[in-house]
Amino acid sequence: MKYLKITLLTSLIILLAACSSTGNKDGKANGSGTDGTQTAGVGGDGGFSSADAATQARLLKNNTYYFDYDQTTIHPADMDSLKAHAQFLVAHPKQIVLLAGNTDERGSREYNIGLGWRRAQSVSDILKANGVNRDQIKMVSYGAEKPEDPAHTDAAYAKNRRVVLLYCKTSNCQDVYHNDALKTS
Repeated sequence: MKYLKITLLTSLIILLAACSSTGNKDGKANGSGTDGTQTAGVGGDGGFSSADAATQARLLKNNTYYFDYDQTTIHPADMDSLKAHAQFLVAHPKQIVLLAGNTDERGSREYNIGLGWRRAQSVSDILKANGVNRDQIKMVSYGAEKPEDPAHTDAAYAKNRRVVLLYCKTSNCQDVYHNDALKTS
């Protein structure tokens, strides 16, 4: 997961540099990546100003959102980070994200799959409320199948109750499904 975070942060810095050095007369960056995603930075319409780059990098670095026991409510402290992701996605309409819902091991498999899905839906609702197109969002629930911490303690359970937001390289997110990127440690 550290590799994913470093890659995301590095990509963000490269995108910001590309945005400031290439663009058309309207100040919008040009071009698209070889995988069909935009290579534009987050500056310009709907994105962050260059003065906000450090704040944006900090907010986008957070891609894991934790939940209280048996709850689907987003913590108020996570709202700025989710809004930053939403701004990035609005500025990059071809970018797709996968929201992976997870639970601790308590409860039946069926209940946990449903709870993980509802947690992912809560994050999706915040992104959509901030202008993200629903077609940019993919969701999956792993229930208790991909714990961040396999211990059987309250602290471990708290780490496992989460939604991980992952940026996809492919339109169907096959590059991030079923991989270890869902572990945040």
